[in-house]
Amino acid sequence: MPAHRKYFERYQTAVSLDRKEYDLTRVLQIPLSDALRIGINSMIQTLISQNDKRLTHEILEEFIEIQRRDLADLKEYIRMQDLAQQTLQNLSDMKKEGDKPKKEVRIWDPDEEKYVMKKVPG
Repeated sequence: MPAHRKYFERYQTAVSLDRKEYDLTRVLQIPLSDALRIGINSMIQTLISQNDKRLTHEILEEFIEIQRRDLADLKEYIRMQDLAQQTLQNLSDMKKEGDKPKKEVRIWDPDEEKYVMKKVPG
């Protein structure tokens, strides 16, 4: 969940878990809030696939809105990761360019009014 929505319209709840399930979430570093959200999402999708009579048009619209919001969040996360990757690539390229041996070239120096040898990146 993006940081800007972390506490936006949240409902605090307490759940009771089997100790072994809880231990697995800790070992696998699965946040319980994510596990609960994914579980609810999965159960709603199951109800949709079963054409459950409790699913009204309003409920389906709300579920679609949630799915769209989650998709927008995922796209933003991917955009940010792509930007970070590009930044790292640019830094890596700059480092490699700086590591290249410099070569000497003959350049006209107007101050000295003659050709001089200058080192430039290679």
